Amino acid sequence: MGKFEFTKKFTINSSMEGLKECFEIASGIQKQFHFESSKEFAFITVLSESVNNAIRHGNKFNKDFLTFVTIMIDDKKIEIEVEDQGDGFDLGKIPSPLDKDHINLESGRGIFFMQQLSSGLKTRGRGNIINITIDR
Repeated sequence: MGKFEFTKKFTINSSMEGLKECFEIASGIQKQFHFESSKEFAFITVLSESVNNAIRHGNKFNKDFLTFVTIMIDDKKIEIEVEDQGDGFDLGKIPSPLDKDHINLESGRGIFFMQQLSSGLKTRGRGNIINITIDR
């Protein structure tokens, strides 16, 4: 990763209060950078989906587990990294919600939205770290 004009790292607990804290931080970042409306929507949606997945699926709401978030911004992109303390997952095994066998299931929608709103999405580690890039 190159040099970013802005980097914000924070840690939240695995609860809805932690997710609320994340939204408050995101709101401040949006105000600071004045993202155009489509990028603002992508930023808040991708951040909220990835953090919610980390809390819900990764850490399973275990308040002893933490969620680590890093947001980096430069003039060309927004990079978001979310790490949980869970077992991880295989991105390739998440079924598409557009598949007729999965269309009525809620699972996989968050990943699908993140893929659609970003220019890059990948996992690292044991699948417990997700990196998302949004073009500015």
